[in-house]
Amino acid sequence: MCVCTLFSIQANILNSKYVAIHVNAPFSMPSIKVYKFPKKDFLITDYGARAGGIINNTQAIAAAIDACNAAGGGRVVVPAGMWLTGTIHFKSNVNLYLAENAILTFTDNPSDYLPAVMTSWEGMECYNYSPLLYAFKCENIAISGKGTISPKMDTWKKWFDRPQAHLEALKELYTKASTDVPVSERQMAVGKNNLRPHLIQFNRCNNVLLDGFKIRESPFWTIHLYMCDGGVVRNLDVKAHGHNNDGIDLEMSRNFLVENCLFDQGDDAVVIKAGSNRDAWRLNTPCENIVIRNCSIINGHTLLGVGSEISGGIRNVYMHNCKARNVHRFFFIKTNHRRGGFIENIYMENVQSDTTQRVLEIDTDVLYQWKDLVPTYETRMTKIDGIHLKNVTCKEADAIYELKGDARLPIRNVEIRNVKVNNVKNFIKKVANVENVIEDNISYRGKLLYNGIPWFDNNRNTVNAHGACIVEDSGKYYLFGEYKTDSINKFIGFSCYSSTDLVNWKFERIVLSPQKDGLLGPNRIGERVKVMRCPSTGEYVMYMHTDDLKYNDPYIGYATCKTIAGEYEFKGALLHNGNPIKRWDMGTFQDTDGKGYLLIHHGIIYRLSNDYNSAQAIVTEHIPGSGESPAMFKKKGLYYLLYSSLTSWERNDNYYYTAPAIEGPWIKQGLFCPEGSLTWNSQCTFVFPLIRDNDTIPVYMGDRWSFPRQNSAATYVWLPMKADGVKLSIPKYRESWDIFSSNNNNLGDKILYKCNKETGKILFHSNKQGDFCEYPFSGNQIAIFGETTPHGGYARITITDKQGEAVFTTLIDFYSKVPSKGIRFISPKLHEKDYKLRIEVIGEHSVWFKKDGTKFGSDNYYVTVLDVCKKICDDD
Repeated sequence: MCVCTLFSIQANILNSKYVAIHVNAPFSMPSIKVYKFPKKDFLITDYGARAGGIINNTQAIAAAIDACNAAGGGRVVVPAGMWLTGTIHFKSNVNLYLAENAILTFTDNPSDYLPAVMTSWEGMECYNYSPLLYAFKCENIAISGKGTISPKMDTWKKWFDRPQAHLEALKELYTKASTDVPVSERQMAVGKNNLRPHLIQFNRCNNVLLDGFKIRESPFWTIHLYMCDGGVVRNLDVKAHGHNNDGIDLEMSRNFLVENCLFDQGDDAVVIKAGSNRDAWRLNTPCENIVIRNCSIINGHTLLGVGSEISGGIRNVYMHNCKARNVHRFFFIKTNHRRGGFIENIYMENVQSDTTQRVLEIDTDVLYQWKDLVPTYETRMTKIDGIHLKNVTCKEADAIYELKGDARLPIRNVEIRNVKVNNVKNFIKKVANVENVIEDNISYRGKLLYNGIPWFDNNRNTVNAHGACIVEDSGKYYLFGEYKTDSINKFIGFSCYSSTDLVNWKFERIVLSPQKDGLLGPNRIGERVKVMRCPSTGEYVMYMHTDDLKYNDPYIGYATCKTIAGEYEFKGALLHNGNPIKRWDMGTFQDTDGKGYLLIHHGIIYRLSNDYNSAQAIVTEHIPGSGESPAMFKKKGLYYLLYSSLTSWERNDNYYYTAPAIEGPWIKQGLFCPEGSLTWNSQCTFVFPLIRDNDTIPVYMGDRWSFPRQNSAATYVWLPMKADGVKLSIPKYRESWDIFSSNNNNLGDKILYKCNKETGKILFHSNKQGDFCEYPFSGNQIAIFGETTPHGGYARITITDKQGEAVFTTLIDFYSKVPSKGIRFISPKLHEKDYKLRIEVIGEHSVWFKKDGTKFGSDNYYVTVLDVCKKICDDD
């Protein structure tokens, strides 16, 4: 027989045994062979198995597998019913078939999974308790059918904890793996090591099929395909919410298709791994040619996780047409400086999710418990090159992407295209140590911050925090301010609100209340509250101006607290050289070196002591021409100092100074807003350094005071500032702006409300007490456009339901020294119903006086409404 004829006969035999599946991918993907199992069934009942979930059928199932293998292959059939067993070990050419309504349950007695087998634990090879379903160096094996795998979990749940004995076992294994101790000497199935077994592990197997069955819970990683070559995983329904319950881990495996699966996990859903450290370097087997498609994830830490076991290298992974409901990370690549290896040509496209923390994250410093548990034996960086994310939609994310490379070997070539996130909560992107990020068509609806209108907290009360500051702490923003009433000006408390986005505020508490006596006792003033965390003590220190009701007894006071939003303890006057600082308007500044400063009106600056509890030294005695309400920030080594003129809370054109050092020399640079804008009808109170996209944007925080209705009608103006050398500006006023935008030229002016304010039409204009207009609407939110002028007064806003019951009421102020048209009110969110909006003239206006009798405020009671409208698009 000629060689050509012999080759043809062998090819026909091969083709008769396998079905080839051709898979499209953005890389060269070999066809996957699926074995055609012989049409021979081996019922486990024929080998002594008994249903009911009481009799242990380990031996009967093993006998059926032996018989099937000896006969050349086929199906080992588990009929309908509940079948209890211990470990199941596969042999080649065996398909474990779970009939519909069959429940294969496993004991949780660790001794049933001995003797120990050659397996792995988080990327390190060892001998441990046998996986519940285990195959070693087999070919042509499968689990199929519509039945369910549901192990008993009582013992394994106890093992979820990591007591000291378990941590010592991990240290032992890590040390042996790091010092090349032979795998046969790494015996871990002893004592209280509590290294839980995998549910399914196929180890060094070829031509694997997992098809159609359900999984309900798992002791450890659920499906672990370790150093396998070729296979298909499809139509699975996997639910395992225990500790480390990944859905499927493909580790140092190649040529796999995962499709049409449902995952509901306590850890990552689909994970690509390549071993840990020296074991993987020894085995030198990359994980490659993996395609995941048409899968759904209900819950999980990641939709697609790559790593952190990465040392053997990973390449050519393609996930597409998948969706997730709720995952911590959509696409997460993780490694550390001990791993080495490489990650290249990883693709995710045409995927969608409801909520996630990060759409894409790459982190090169993920060590988990190993960081402090064991030392670094050898440093090897991971090469990451060629990460592709395309055509992604997501309803809500904390951030779109965060890339944290290592300067020793930066990440390279990350492509992010056509990503749409409806609602971004924290930030758009952060990038460090990455070369060549290609970004195209990323769209999102961030959070719009509205200026000059009342804001409402989680209780639908106005955000009441004037003369305020913001402290960023542990991933949250904390807003501290004066808690005002609509009737009296005396101190009633300092408020604290928290937020993750600077737009939606939760009322935490009154963090400092009036004292029984002393500087913050009855009938005293408490203003300009500022808080800083002291680096040396960890304490939060609060500063404020205290005074009598006639502003004749000024002091700078301070209070401290161990927690940022706790109850602060008032300590009394802040001292300098043993004497109280008797000043009124004040601010604070914390430099990048951790030093704290107290800013006083008319250009006095104190450096605080190491514990922030006293003033250590005067840095500047007087800055010529300076005023009140000081605020400071620093950018690119230059210091900026802002002031308001002395007009008793009336708006004026704020101005600024610059200096190369806090000690000076301070040079007056002039106005930072157009002359006559009266700094957009507000008085500066603080500058908050907003970190965005590897940059810090100084955000001007100003108050629009409204006397006497400070609680209801006083509002805020927060605007990003452009700092370019000595030039500082807020080039234009924005009714709203997107806090996630990276600069003033890309603030994402989004139109959520649209009115006729440019047409000159007036819907309502009156100064007569009791006059009103009404507007019925259906929905959950309403906005009022109006004009504020020097003649404006207060309007009462009331929203009633169909029964005429008031569901919301407040006041808004139609006064401003500089006339302005725009949004004057946006209601808090209501239930989706039919409502009626009422706008009523109350016959009051804002007015106040200086000590010398100078009057400020409005001269009339006009309420001018241009339009009322609902949202034209949703920002949620």
